[in-house]
Amino acid sequence: MAMLGRISNFFGKPSNLRSSNQLQVESKYSKASDKTDNTDKSHSFYRNCEKATTEPITGDITGSIPKWLRGTLIRNGTGITKVGNDEYTHLFDGLSILHRYHIDDGTVTYTSRPLESDTYKKNMAANRIIVSEFGTIGFPDPCKTLFQRLQSDFSSLLLKKVDVTDNCSVSVGYYGDQLYAMTETNAMRRIDSKTLETIGDKTVLTKYVAINHATAHPHVCEDGTVYNLGSSYQSKKGPHYVVIKVPPTFGSKETSYEGAEIVAEIPFTYKRYPSYYHSFAITKDKLIFIEAPLRLDMLRLATMGITKKPFSSAMSWNTSIKTRFHVVSLTDGKNHPVVYEADPFFTFHHINAYEEDGQIVVDVAAYDRGDMVILLQSSKVDNASNTAYESSARRFVLPLNVDTASDNQNLVTLKDCKATATMVKTSGTKPKVYLSPQNLTKEWIDLPRFNYHYNTEKYNYFYGVTSLGEQNWSTPEPDSLTKVDIKNDKTIVWASKDEIPSEPIFVARPGAVDEDDGVLLTALMDKHEEKRATLLLLDAKDMTEMARVKFQTAGTFTGTFHGQWANQADRIHLF
Repeated sequence: MAMLGRISNFFGKPSNLRSSNQLQVESKYSKASDKTDNTDKSHSFYRNCEKATTEPITGDITGSIPKWLRGTLIRNGTGITKVGNDEYTHLFDGLSILHRYHIDDGTVTYTSRPLESDTYKKNMAANRIIVSEFGTIGFPDPCKTLFQRLQSDFSSLLLKKVDVTDNCSVSVGYYGDQLYAMTETNAMRRIDSKTLETIGDKTVLTKYVAINHATAHPHVCEDGTVYNLGSSYQSKKGPHYVVIKVPPTFGSKETSYEGAEIVAEIPFTYKRYPSYYHSFAITKDKLIFIEAPLRLDMLRLATMGITKKPFSSAMSWNTSIKTRFHVVSLTDGKNHPVVYEADPFFTFHHINAYEEDGQIVVDVAAYDRGDMVILLQSSKVDNASNTAYESSARRFVLPLNVDTASDNQNLVTLKDCKATATMVKTSGTKPKVYLSPQNLTKEWIDLPRFNYHYNTEKYNYFYGVTSLGEQNWSTPEPDSLTKVDIKNDKTIVWASKDEIPSEPIFVARPGAVDEDDGVLLTALMDKHEEKRATLLLLDAKDMTEMARVKFQTAGTFTGTFHGQWANQADRIHLF
């Protein structure tokens, strides 16, 4: 085990952070189970698509499709949850199914197709799960002896050939004119926006920039430049989070990442325990990264092949450390010298960020408990853990200039803002500011989207998936969409008793002046009819239904996480 000792020594053990066996979630839900999950997969998101709708079908329309709405919505999610007799045990793990809704001249067609990743091909060829995912461990060769498996795993570890999944089931997005399915490993898969077929080999990000993985939520600028955030475990300067810049790609390049470069680095606060993160925020010239107490143990990650445990088993939620905000310049790569901290919280999804009067406004959908990521290991969770799933929209304000601030002074000066930023007395070399948020919503909300033309700008509206909850019709699943009016502290809700809405995507009306002048697109999953897909169009101003388009699918219609709309006339496609 000398190799393990060297790995441990490389990452080190900070004196003010507990060792991995002490870094526990402070509840009875502290660890993902190492055993096979035999719970009843009754939640709709565990449905299995046994047959995709690969040939376009035309939907039946109720209502009216705006004549100006022409383009394609592509959504991505975990649609294949069973391979042979094996079942995926975590909400994040199923094999990717891509969904395409094409709107032209008032007609809407639908197709779906599995992402033909290497992972998909290997699993299907073996008729079992052989590639490990976030919360499900795969077993490549059951015929090997224990000694042969250990020998193979040690060889992979030493030669850095650990086979990570390219099951890109989280999101889709354009890099220039190239459309990619994305996940949180170091792989992306290019897909054809018309046929949904997988194009060429996978793009392995590590070949182009020194990173081990990156988010599935990059930001696209008006000129087509893309920014993303990743982690580099083997930097000469020590482990870092890294900011990646990808120039606009149009033409015949094999992959958009050919021109990628690292423009900034953020050191891990604790070398052995980096934060798990899902997204980030940008302003016009800065990136904001939230380093949450949901931590990964690098030693556990490095030995997963040997211990036969999934990625999620290396996670722990540690409330003894604060959530930290990092601000870096996108122009010169410098880290802002102020340390910003808040009480422990975790966020999957940022909403928006912008700078006003020398202060950065950062809006997120935040969870008080980061262990909710682990709780998604099962479709049924004890009622005591229900609050773990409840995220609320929160606004944090980061003052940039604190040189003249006095201790305990609230540095937030924005009008009608309830968030605070208090100077903290510190003996360190960097000034420290404690942040307290303003709650933008009372009810839980996640999968937030807004008019992306207002990205990095002061804005007033966003939309998200919510639930009216058991008090209305006793469902544990999302059943509502909410529009949040930040300025007036108001919400408008659309809800359905029998349908589960996807993340709402805003499409602006051409020539619109008002921020909320446009259409919301959401895919509805029927709770009772498993072979029905519905595309719902809502008026983004008042959340009233404009049209419904129903499709009878070839196989079971499954849920999705994220998607992107591409206007037919646009060259650059924003989120």
